[in-house]
Amino acid sequence: MKTFGYIVLGILVLLIAVVVIVPFVFDLNDYKDEISTAVKEATGRELAIDGDIDLSLLPVPTIKVNGVRFANLDGAATADMVRIGVIEASVAIAPLFSGNIEVGSLTFVEPIIELEVLADGRANWQLAIAGGGAEQSGGGGAPPVRIDSLVVENATVVFRDSAQGTVERIEKLTFEAAVGSVNGPFSAEGSLVARGLPLAFAVDVGGLDRRPVSLRLSLALSGTGATLGFNGAASSASADAELTGKLTIAGDSLARVIAAVGGGGADNPLLAHKFSLKASVAASAAAAGINDITFELGGVQGTGAVSVLLAEGPQIDAAIALNHVDLDQLLAASGTAAPGEDSAAAGPAEPFALPQGIFATLDLRVNAVVFNQAVVRQVQLVAALDQGVLTLQQASA
Repeated sequence: MKTFGYIVLGILVLLIAVVVIVPFVFDLNDYKDEISTAVKEATGRELAIDGDIDLSLLPVPTIKVNGVRFANLDGAATADMVRIGVIEASVAIAPLFSGNIEVGSLTFVEPIIELEVLADGRANWQLAIAGGGAEQSGGGGAPPVRIDSLVVENATVVFRDSAQGTVERIEKLTFEAAVGSVNGPFSAEGSLVARGLPLAFAVDVGGLDRRPVSLRLSLALSGTGATLGFNGAASSASADAELTGKLTIAGDSLARVIAAVGGGGADNPLLAHKFSLKASVAASAAAAGINDITFELGGVQGTGAVSVLLAEGPQIDAAIALNHVDLDQLLAASGTAAPGEDSAAAGPAEPFALPQGIFATLDLRVNAVVFNQAVVRQVQLVAALDQGVLTLQQASA
């Protein structure tokens, strides 16, 4: 037993010596060229490490890489597809002996990701993976990977469609996520700015290797009190999957939400009320249906359904039913002149144009409308919008 104790003690001393000495004698910066060559052989793209690579083994093995750049396709708008200020990762040692990779923390600081569809139809995220082609996935014998804490700080994601001449940006993207494996489950919580709108989000995605794939999402538009929630599932993890679930939307003021997204009307008293909406959603890349809609805005309650076809330009069909609308109260709240009063002092209305390229129909029914202290019942309006022309097809009461 005494001999065995000496052996164990000797092994521990040797391991401690390795942990302390290796970072001083083993410099990963000497292997930058080998790393870049390996990535080039695997993907066909250049990888550059402009900063230092730091390795420490205490208290846990941690590697830190500064200034990483991954090249873009020839002809793309920018030279680099990915630029990252700092990558830092810590890995648990014990699971490696059983063939598992458990990352305690993985942090990306100020990454900039340029996603682009070039004018010739090429997409820069499609990589010619050596031995597997552009569609090779992370399966096929890859070791199990788990990431307890994935942190992204101040990321920017740019999507360019050179054929259409459009550019979309997501900025100030910051979140913390957990990754159960390559196939999930995934969970993340964070914030971002898109089209000038500050959003907070939380998302949970089930295993991608299961059918269906569970999905929960919540969004909050900062400064408006508005929230959006979705709880449902995707039929698969492919691009042609069908999404089904329950949608909820609520907020303190619809006017503030419209103003935040650039629609103006922040002081519109007709819309400055609490609002809520619940619905069932079924959507795919070609069509969407929003059914069993129930909503309320400032005491006005209604139901409805909306269907959308996207195959040949947007085609929207909506049916809305309202129970009771008090126009006298709404007009008084908005400051609009009552019937018979002179409204010239209000000034000319601002010009506007109906949207082109959209075909839409609306069937609006109201059980009772209070107007000029009288009740109008069974109101129905049917209208169609086609190429910027609005046609009133039916009006009855």
